[in-house]
Amino acid sequence: MRRLSLILLLTLLLPLAGGAADMSSSPPEVDDPLARTRESLQRKDWRAAEQELRAVLAKQPRLANAHNLLGYSLRHQRRYDEALAAYAKVFEIEPKHLGAHEYIGQAYVELGRLPEAEKHLSTLQQLCSRCEETRDLAASLAKAKAARPASAL
Repeated sequence: MRRLSLILLLTLLLPLAGGAADMSSSPPEVDDPLARTRESLQRKDWRAAEQELRAVLAKQPRLANAHNLLGYSLRHQRRYDEALAAYAKVFEIEPKHLGAHEYIGQAYVELGRLPEAEKHLSTLQQLCSRCEETRDLAASLAKAKAARPASAL
């Protein structure tokens, strides 16, 4: 109990101490299980990220963000069937996950399955029309459509 009280006190006082503290709406994660994975993803080390994510998911199988990043790393390895399965798991846990809708849409764009990508763009537009995920998928779809020969449209 004493430790919990100390943590709560520090959580309240830390933003006041630095003046330029992070003013984001959510408190910083004390133990982010995906921190190491994010470093691997920044290095574009897709296999290391995949291994790290599988280890995280063995302990926390309902962590939607881990499934989403697993799909992302698999997609970058061009293992599309596995990536799509990872995104499907995200939707079982969190159907309105913006990142997963963007990333599965990106996978469908890469696969040339534009109608399926458009469905996820439509979902994103309904959930958050001005979000980065919506803009990014819309841009990818527009680029893919522009690159298609007129006979394929």
